[in-house]
Amino acid sequence: MAEKGSILLIDDDSNMEVIARRVFTRAGFEFLYAKTAEEGFQLIRQNHPDLILLDYMLPDMDGEEFLRRYQEWDYPQVPVVMLTCRADKDERVSTYFRLGLKAFLVKPFGHRELVAVVENILQRERVDRELRAQTDTRVRSQAQELPVHELREVAASLEALAHSLLQGGDGDLTPGQQVTVMAIYNGTRRLHKLLEKFDADDVVENSAKTVQGAEIH
Repeated sequence: MAEKGSILLIDDDSNMEVIARRVFTRAGFEFLYAKTAEEGFQLIRQNHPDLILLDYMLPDMDGEEFLRRYQEWDYPQVPVVMLTCRADKDERVSTYFRLGLKAFLVKPFGHRELVAVVENILQRERVDRELRAQTDTRVRSQAQELPVHELREVAASLEALAHSLLQGGDGDLTPGQQVTVMAIYNGTRRLHKLLEKFDADDVVENSAKTVQGAEIH
């Protein structure tokens, strides 16, 4: 694989293939090519490119259908840049971005512009991966330091004490005291159940989702 990564162009225009192949190989990328969406899906499975350049109008489907199908995959998603000859502002562009599109380029565009867009997106992806990895490591470390076992014991003791008071084990309670003890009992019971299910990996997963949500917004 080339030093800068691999680019997959999905476009039935043979002239675009010749130009893009020359531009990206000179820029230090590995270049992959497919004429149809189905060929593109096959290359994605086999070669795992780092970025996809997608022509909007393909012989077997349009760009929106491709994005919808690609989003449903279990494979790790890579950035997609859509290429189109439509000069007008497409009302569907916002939908494409919600489906995971990273950039939208209108033909014709300069070679340097195309390479710059691709390099910027890949650099952002690398930075985002590093940030997620750092966050995962930090959260995992913090989770392992939490005294979960001790917290479970305290919650269980409080739950048992509150239950005993409600059953009259320590004498009768006034109505106001019963409300307070019932609130303590319900709260510690929920806390106890949460702590029993506590898993450091769950914390890491939730943290990663939070980071990804922040990136989208």
